[in-house]
This record gives sequence, structure tokens and C-alpha cells, in this order.
Amino acid sequence: MIACWVLYVKPVTKDMGFTRSTFGICNTIFSGVTVFLSPYLGKWLAKKNTRLIHTICVVGLATSYASFALAQNITHFYISAIFMGAFSCGAVALPVSIVITNWFAKKRGLAISIALAGSGFGGAIISPTMADIIQNYGWRTSYLVFAAAMLIICLPMMFLIKKSPETMGLKAYGADEVAETAQKTAVPKFELNMTLGEVKKTMVSSGSIYLACFAFAL
Repeated sequence: MIACWVLYVKPVTKDMGFTRSTFGICNTIFSGVTVFLSPYLGKWLAKKNTRLIHTICVVGLATSYASFALAQNITHFYISAIFMGAFSCGAVALPVSIVITNWFAKKRGLAISIALAGSGFGGAIISPTMADIIQNYGWRTSYLVFAAAMLIICLPMMFLIKKSPETMGLKAYGADEVAETAQKTAVPKFELNMTLGEVKKTMVSSGSIYLACFAFAL
């Protein structure tokens, strides 16, 4: 649903009277907030009650998505975009990656790729439906309909997700095989015990953080 955001550009700007570039800043705000909060939410999701945080974020994301339907000026859109970006961190990619990482020791990359490919697959299914609702009922109704859909589809899944196989007395897929392979190819373990502050200083001094930012900007 987030991937289909572009469908709102034309009807919203035409109805509200502001430019597409002005409306496009919503996406910039959304992405910026997501980037800023992801490290913190990733830590909480990994160490705290993943299901509870995930549920709160899904409800928050749906609520902020629905709030666009009430917007009366561009400032309202920007405020909603801030909350949408904040809640999307813990509602979309982060919990999926954390849960799959816990459940798959073998073929982990494949499992994560399949799960995240659902965004594109879901977008292909939802896009024509969303376009039809916008055309026939208006963009405000569309925001409300798909906010409700987020809750109807996602909340039941919260009861199915198990953070790790250990909670069910199981092991991650391929855990024994990976452990056996690791023992055969064991090399002296090198641990870099650094605080978050030391890591940041090292990244800045080495220039790697600037290279990473430059690559992402490209």
C-alpha cells in the first residue's frame, strides 16, 4: 500500500491545488524519518516484545495513513508523513527481517528476499484496486479504505508470528548443518568490542560513513 503512494499524486494535487513537487516532499519526510528511527526500532524489536511493538506500529501506521483523508492543507500532509514514517519502521521491513533471521540459519537470504518481494507482488495486486477506488470514490475514501485494510490483513498475523523457533521448542532451519560446517571451517574468532559511540567515531574517521551516504544518495 505504501508502494502505491504515487497513485495519489495527481488526484490530491489537482483537488488541493498545490504542486506535485510540494506533495512529493511527503515521501521525502517519510523516508527521512524511517532512516533516522530504523536503528533504534531495530534494537527494540530484537530485544523487547517484538509482537507488541509490531502490533503498535501496525495500528499507528494505519492510523497515520487514514489521517491523510482529513488533511486540509499541505502542512497536515507533512505531519501525517512524519507519523507514517515513524510507525512504518516497526511495521514493515524490520520485524520481517528480524523474525526470518531468527528462524533461518540456512537459506536466510532467500527467505528474506521472498518475504520482502511481497511488497512488489502486493503492490501489483493492490494498484488497480486503489486506482479504481480513487477514481470512483475519491482519494480521501481510498486512504480510509486501505488504512482499514492494513488492520484487517495485518493484525491477525500478529497472533501467528513467533519471534524465534526457541519459543516453540524448535531450532532455526538448518541450524545443525550450519553449526557443523562452522566447526569444520573454524578460524580464530575476531571480536571487535566497541561501544556505539566508538563505532561512530571509527566510521567517521575512516570515511566509510561518507562513502555509504554518497552511495545511498546515488
